[in-house]
This record gives sequence, structure tokens and C-alpha cells, in this order.
Amino acid sequence: MTHNTAIVQPLSEWTLRDYQQESVEGILQAFKEHKSTLLQAFTSAGKSLIMAEVIRRMQPCRAIVLAHVDQLIFQNAKTIQSHTGLDVQIEMADLFASNSADVIVGTWQSQVSGDIVKRMHRFDPMDFGLLIIDEADLAVASSYRKIIDHFQKNPNLKLCGLTATPKRHDREALGQVFESVAGRFDIHYGIEHGWLVDITQQFVNVSGLDFSHLRTIKGDFDQKELSRLLEQEPVIMGVCQPVLEVLHGLRPKTLSDIPVDGWNNYLMSLGKIPRKALLFTASVHQAELISNILNGAIPGLSEWICGKTPKDKRNGIFSRYRSGESRVLCNVGVATVGFDDPTTEVIFMGRPTKSERLYTQILGRGVRVLSGVVDGIDNAEDRKLAIRNSEKPIMRFIDFVGVSGKHRLISAFDILGGKVSDKHRQKVIQQAILEGKPVRVARELTKAEIEEEKDKKKEIERQKREQAEKFKFYVGKSHFEFTDINPFDALHIRRSTPWARGHHRQPTDGMAKFLERRGINIEAQRITFSDAGRLIGKIKKMESEGPPSRKQIGVLERHGIQVNGMTMKDASNRIDQIAKEEGWASRATS
Repeated sequence: MTHNTAIVQPLSEWTLRDYQQESVEGILQAFKEHKSTLLQAFTSAGKSLIMAEVIRRMQPCRAIVLAHVDQLIFQNAKTIQSHTGLDVQIEMADLFASNSADVIVGTWQSQVSGDIVKRMHRFDPMDFGLLIIDEADLAVASSYRKIIDHFQKNPNLKLCGLTATPKRHDREALGQVFESVAGRFDIHYGIEHGWLVDITQQFVNVSGLDFSHLRTIKGDFDQKELSRLLEQEPVIMGVCQPVLEVLHGLRPKTLSDIPVDGWNNYLMSLGKIPRKALLFTASVHQAELISNILNGAIPGLSEWICGKTPKDKRNGIFSRYRSGESRVLCNVGVATVGFDDPTTEVIFMGRPTKSERLYTQILGRGVRVLSGVVDGIDNAEDRKLAIRNSEKPIMRFIDFVGVSGKHRLISAFDILGGKVSDKHRQKVIQQAILEGKPVRVARELTKAEIEEEKDKKKEIERQKREQAEKFKFYVGKSHFEFTDINPFDALHIRRSTPWARGHHRQPTDGMAKFLERRGINIEAQRITFSDAGRLIGKIKKMESEGPPSRKQIGVLERHGIQVNGMTMKDASNRIDQIAKEEGWASRATS
């Protein structure tokens, strides 16, 4: 049966942030015209709450929510249950939801499990009015498509995807699945509006780190080749020293003059509590090696974790990191999705990547604001001030770089620099790499944006000067006389040959008037019909690329339109558009 999807108003006791409310409205509005929609929301934006409010306002239709990791399943189920008061059940592994549940939350892996009859076939598509996919950038995968196809057997089903990373490294378009976009709230938005902490980026050059020979597979480095490179002893030591220096707030190379076996005494003598950090590695061996060296410097400083770490042990490691008992969590792709600890101050990118999606996920692990800092503050500037005055005013992101060759490594500048051209962004990145110091990403990108605007203005002025030089003989349309000058030489075109069509004909009266108005004496220059056609074609092309006529300028200015940077052709098209809109014949096109 098909359920009514009537929308109800939100309860007053639930207070959503402005962008969360805007997201919900955007999704519901999209559903009025489309069957599917996609929302981009930065990491820690509260996607669980957004989907919970959408579900609540679309009652009484039943909903199914899919994700791909355990953490997201339990987090989504808990938020939806507490926010809506509906019967929420989990469908995952040995947990089975009843067919009477209002909301079913589960993994896509469970849905497609089974030989012939899949687990998703337990659920009749006609019983569900809403399908939500968390981390929706995965939705183009064949397994997800099978699930979507199953539930879309209900022609009234609405499909909603939420993701922080809409760009896939394999460039598969999410438009294959989602018909519309309900809203875009990326990390840059979160920082600018005071919902996330600002970011400082630092590039650390590591001797022996040479990516130039690595292969690329599906948009990123070959995993095995990258692991072998990063597991080399010189590279491991080249990573561990700056990690210890950053954790203790030391200047780069401080430990270079101290024997390795003396690092412990020196660092302990500082009396500093090391900053909390996540360190991402490419392999288990790399994570283990780094963790062992860090613990050699300060016992108990670090722990490592991977996908095969047993759940009980994993929970203990997470617990000790969150409490601050351990200060560094080395992990192999475990803390990229579903793991959040606002007290994380530093992220070390121990596995350089070409994937914008992966980098964004990792970057998002450290930008969360400390609990309670921005709650209840309505103004963006006040929120940013509160963040600056908190115990975590910024998040430090450390990239380890070396010889990259043809490879283009992703950095925080790429994630936050959407308004800045690639040319100016690369200039900022190269300067930051050269200096090797922490730089405020947003601040440097703002400077780059200003510099880019200056360059654009300079280019426009250059083009104007070039046009003025090119068309200087058209002044006043035109007072210049070609009588003693060959117009073909002046315009860099050839005369027609004796066998050209029209060579033995005289120019028409219209041709003659056109050329005479531009100071060309057709008799003195012995211009034929064919010659006239060539001259007129070149002059019209040049004039269309030149500045507007006085008549055009007058028409446009009367309509409040500035002609700065316009060509005659641009002005003519704009006047034609005005004429069409106002219902009058355009005669001011030349």
C-alpha cells in the first residue's frame, strides 16, 4: 500500500540550526517537483538531525535509511528515534527489523546479502514512501543501484541523499541517481558562518619521499606502491620527528640537534601536554611503525587501529583517545567516516592522496567546534569570535610532501579554494610548501582571491588598450581617410584574384556607402565587388570586437546598463534583448 506523505510542521521544542532548517526546506521543496534530491552538508553538520526532521515532517510515510558503516547506523538510529519518537529498528548483520517499524536503519551490505533472494526482498517497496542514503556519493555503485531499483518499484517513493563529498575520484556523476540538488553547505560555508573552526595548513618536506614513479588507479595512488614507499625507514623517521615537534608546539627541526635516544628527556622537560592528533596512514605496517617510534619518545603517547582491529579492542582505543589518555591515534582508514572527537587539534596526513573525496573526509575529522562553544549564538561573527576565544581556536592540518612529479596532491587549499582559480591556488600552495610554516588557509585564499581580481582588472585594461590601438583609425566612425593608404595593407587582407567570383563587377550601392562611411574611396582604390566583400567582412568582424558605438552606449545607459568591457557585438545583442522585452524594434546596433 502507498502511504500519505503529508507534511507536518516541526515541533517547537526542536531547534535546528539555520542551515539545517534550510536543508530540510530544500529537500521538501525538491520533492514537490522531483522524485530524488541530493544535499551536500559538511562533516559534523548534523546530517542525522536533518534526515530525522525530514522523516518527521513526511509522516505518516515509512522510511528506510541506509549507510555503510556501523557507527553511522547506530548514530542515525539514535538521533531519529529521539527526535521523532517513532519506532526505529536496525537491519544489519544479526539484527533484523520488523515489517511494522516506522523507520528502518541499516547497511547496504545487509540489504544485498543473500544468494538468490536478497535481504531487501523482505521489505515490500509499496510500504515505504522515503529512502534516505547517508554518504550518498557511494550511491552510484552497482550494489546501491540494485537497492534503489528495488524500492523505486514504488512510483511514489522519494529518494534523498546526503553527503559531505559530492565529488567522486572516479568522476562518476551523482546525477545518474539524483535528479536535483537541495542545497550545498561545504566546509568553507561552515567556517565562514562560524560553525567550524578555521584551518591552518603546513607542508613538511620529507627526504626520500618521491611519488613521481607511483601509478594511479581509479583516480588515486596505487595502494600497494604507496604503502611500500611510506614504510621505508627514512620516510618513517622523516614523519615522526615533525609529528613530535607539532604536538609539543616546537619550531621545525628543533629535534634535529638532539640524539633520538634523548628525545624523551627533552620533551618531558618541556612540561607540555601534547596536542591531540589523528594520524592517517596508508598501511597497517606504517601505522604500527609510527606508533612504536612515538611511544619510544613518550611512552603511551600513541595507539594504532585498523579495519581488522576487534571491536572490543577498537572501542577501548577510541575511549582512551577521547579521554586524552592517549594523544595520537594512528589509523588506516578507520577514522574517516562516523568518527568524531571535537577535541582533536591536529590532523597528520601520513598518506598523501589525489582524491578530493578522501581528503575532505579526513579534513572534516578535525574541524568540529568544541562542545557548547557556539550553541545558542545566532550571529555568525559572534560564533567566530567565540571559537577564537575557545581552547580550540584553529585546527592544524599537516601534509607530508616530497617529489610529486606529474602527480597533483590534494591539499586544504583545494578543498576550501572553490572561488580561486587553479593558477592562483597553486601559487599559494607552492609558497606555503617553500616556507614550510603553518598558514591560515582561509586568509591566504582571500588574499589570492583579491590578487586574482586585480589580475583580471589588469587583463581587462590590457584588452581595452589593445582594442583602442586596433581600432584607432575608426575614431568618430570615421574621420580617417584611406585615400593615400592601401586599406588591404592596413587591414592585413589580400585583394581578390582576377578569377574570383565578382572580380569584374562593381560594388553595390550599399557596399559603396558602407566603405565610404569608413573613409575608403572605392574609385581611388579600384575596389571590385569581390574586394568590397572581403573588406566589409573584415571591418565588421573588427568592429564587432571593438568598443560600442556612441548610439549603442546611449541606448544602454538610458536602461541603466554599464558598457564597461562590452564589445560592439555584446552591446548589439543586449539591445536586441531589451527591444524584445519592451516590444520595440532595435535600430541602435551600430
